[in-house]
Formats: sequence, C-alpha cells, structure tokens
Amino acid sequence: MNAAISVLSINHFDPEISTETIQKGLSNVSWPGRLQQMDPIKPIYYDVAHNAHGIHTILNMFRSWWSKKPLGVLVLKSEKNINLIAPILKDSFSELIVTSLPDVGIIPAETLWKTLTREGIPCTMIKDVNIALTTLNENVSNDTPGLIFGSHYIANAIFEFFSFSFDNGVI
Repeated sequence: MNAAISVLSINHFDPEISTETIQKGLSNVSWPGRLQQMDPIKPIYYDVAHNAHGIHTILNMFRSWWSKKPLGVLVLKSEKNINLIAPILKDSFSELIVTSLPDVGIIPAETLWKTLTREGIPCTMIKDVNIALTTLNENVSNDTPGLIFGSHYIANAIFEFFSFSFDNGVI
C-alpha cells in the first residue's frame, strides 16, 4: 500500500519519471523489520507490527499466502493496549509463543501470557527470547510459516539469532 501511494504521488508530482525508473527504485527498497524474511529457505518473517491495525494487516497477508496458520512469537512494549490486540490474535496461529526481553520495556512473558490466556487465546510462554526463536525455527515448514512480531525493541535479538548485521548502516 505504501509503495502504491508512492507511485501515485510520483505520477502526480512528476509524471515525466518513467515506469522503468520507478520499478528500479522499488526493487531496491529495503525496509528492515517489515515483513523481513529471516531465513533464506524457511518462511520465517519478522514484522514490527505492534498495534491492532498493523497486526491485523500482517495476519491478512499471511492468510493470503498460506493455507495453514502461522507459528507466532509475540513480544509487546509495556504501553501497548493488549485488549485491542487480543481479538485479532484469537484463532490466528497454529501456536503462539509469548516471550520477553529484560530491560527494554517489554511486557514480561508471564504477564502477557496471563492476559492473553484470560482473553481466551491459547499461547505458550517461553521467557527466554532465544529459546522462543529456536522453538519457532525448529517447527516452521514450507507450508507452515513463522511470524515474529510485536516490537522494534527486539530487532537486535532477532537479527543476532538469525545472523543478520543489526547495524550495517541500513537501520
């Protein structure tokens, strides 16, 4: 949607820019943490979606790409309204793992687990983010994708786990 709006804006403000130039520009766009494939083979994606609208959008995209529900790893920043997000999570995952990171303002895994469980959302609590990512990585298959989502604040841990350079000048 962002790309479509950008193309419309280019066409409106400078219609002399060719379609080929626009296509070349779009093919060079990289937006780390937005539907970023974290494994070159397995369908494991990281998206910083952290509010109801963003999570709804990314889950709709997953539904259009795969027939099976994804495995999920969720972390949320402490100021997020879980009550708005919970209904979107319900029945959206084959398994949802909640985890946390210390000292970055992320909701503790146990708190998130209790809240989601009260909302009728089955989930698994794994306090250590690396164990949560390992569990996801071991259970993803070509037809069952994985989605890590909920916060920008876990990007460094995710990038380290999947051996990406976190600070290569792109972020």
